[in-house]
Amino acid sequence: MNDRRLWTVVVLLFGLLLLGAVTDFGELLERVGVLGIGGLCVTALGLAYLYLRGSENWQQTLQHFLPGNPPPAVAGQPGGETPDPEHPDAGDAPAEPPAVHEDAGRPADAGVDRRDVLIGGVLALLGLGLTVAAPAINDRFRAPGPAFRAAASAAVNGTGVLPLPRPAGVEAGDVLVAQVHGRSRDPFRPPAGWTRVASVSGSGDTMECFWKLVGEQEPTSYPFDGHQPNGKGGGITAWSGVDQTDPIADSQVAEKGETPEVVLPAVTSPSPTTPVIMMVGSIGAVGVAMPGAMDTRWAEVSPPGEFVSTSVCATSVGPAPPGGGDEVARIGIDPGYGGWVGILVALRAA
Repeated sequence: MNDRRLWTVVVLLFGLLLLGAVTDFGELLERVGVLGIGGLCVTALGLAYLYLRGSENWQQTLQHFLPGNPPPAVAGQPGGETPDPEHPDAGDAPAEPPAVHEDAGRPADAGVDRRDVLIGGVLALLGLGLTVAAPAINDRFRAPGPAFRAAASAAVNGTGVLPLPRPAGVEAGDVLVAQVHGRSRDPFRPPAGWTRVASVSGSGDTMECFWKLVGEQEPTSYPFDGHQPNGKGGGITAWSGVDQTDPIADSQVAEKGETPEVVLPAVTSPSPTTPVIMMVGSIGAVGVAMPGAMDTRWAEVSPPGEFVSTSVCATSVGPAPPGGGDEVARIGIDPGYGGWVGILVALRAA
């Protein structure tokens, strides 16, 4: 290999590194995976092999392998050299033994050996095939993404405990996400095994979010202690395909006075297919219109009594809301009561 080829290879490798530096490698890896990146490397290896083993004149190489082209001329054969008529015995002189070198047996005008073409071509095609097939192969063996399983909700008044029923059809390994809302500034006391995600207090009310990993045996309901005997409500969503040790990718909270819009800061998520859960709570019996791209899972209003509670939950897939900014819901505020509180949660895929 001469110096010109060596420097060409160095420049090409530097160009690939520069391209990788300005490309979202994480997005590429997410799409094709390690198998696809390996295929690209094998393709590059095959092309580099062909280049380094190739001829200075690729046109000669291609002509040599095209069908119908005559083989290179050989002396003493038709199309080769003819004896000199003035020295007829010149051809009878003993010939010197030919020098043996690495190109022995290769025609003089052939730019590349058939074996080199086979090796380089197979490597390049194999790598290209792996790269093209990588997304489908990865999807075939990748664990299923997060999926909504079921939801259950409840509302009470006149008691300090809010029992939330277990969603139907949950299985061991699922992740439960609970919303609880009530008229109290004190935080709820969750049952054993639940982890607090977020808490927000408004005009005398508190809403919280908890999560739990489903075990082999689960109770039929989960009692959340809200201390004071007044209106409370909430519910539980069940999810499969969610990270079992750290299922919460991000959470945001907000609270406002008597405004008609519930505006929650957008959450960040490691994947565009992870679920987002929006929870809204308000004192009083109010109507809440959740974002149109989200599926409302429940809208609970506690029975009449001391301080009625409204709890609403909706979910969607993907961290970005329809408008590309904050999550917005509209709420009919009762001027005789307080405003609203909100929590937005993004889950993490397994």
